[in-house]
Amino acid sequence: MLKHPEKLINNTVLNFLYLHGFASSPASRKAKFFQGKIEGESWRYIAPDLNVPTFEQLSMASQIELAQASAGQFGPGPLILVGSSMGGLLAALLEGKIANVAALILLAPGFGITRRWPQIIGGEGMDAWQETGARQFFHYGANAEKALHFTFTHELQKIQTENFQVNTPTIVFHGVNDETVPLEHSKVFAAANEKLVELVQLNDNHELAQALDQIWHDSMTFLQKHNIAPRTASDTSHR
Repeated sequence: MLKHPEKLINNTVLNFLYLHGFASSPASRKAKFFQGKIEGESWRYIAPDLNVPTFEQLSMASQIELAQASAGQFGPGPLILVGSSMGGLLAALLEGKIANVAALILLAPGFGITRRWPQIIGGEGMDAWQETGARQFFHYGANAEKALHFTFTHELQKIQTENFQVNTPTIVFHGVNDETVPLEHSKVFAAANEKLVELVQLNDNHELAQALDQIWHDSMTFLQKHNIAPRTASDTSHR
């Protein structure tokens, strides 16, 4: 059943749950950008640290549990899930599991990660990772190399990572120069959910660092179009 938000009054307080990407943290540039914009509107913002229980022992199940608990900390009001890269995949997984989700904002969502591991790391890299049980990744939140256990890949194989059907208005931002998550994954997702998903292709790479102002502007326009954000929100001017 499709969700049709009722028209909201201008003093509606929105709740934003920001889900950061793989080997990142709530202190990332995108997270801080969204935090500043959201809190500037006097809306609520939570960005849990998804390196749970630790990055070395990373677990998607633990991430889902933490995100659900974090969503429960909000007061009344529509909930918008903002997901970056693997956090975008997590947002798609959570869309039907959390109450009051009014919209998704996905930033280069990490769809199809199970198929992309060998492409990113290479066959020999995957074999070495499995043989040793752990592999070093640069962790942007820690600004250091950290090991990740191989069993994380086994867990991902048991979780849906593509072919999502959503029941919530969703806007997807994806860079045409993204070499980490191919744009095609978001195109397929948008085509499969054409009534609810809007895809914005940006002249940027996976980080989307150059397009943050446009992302915020287009996100607010999208939320206003669906009567989720009040028309008085301060970002309909593209700065």
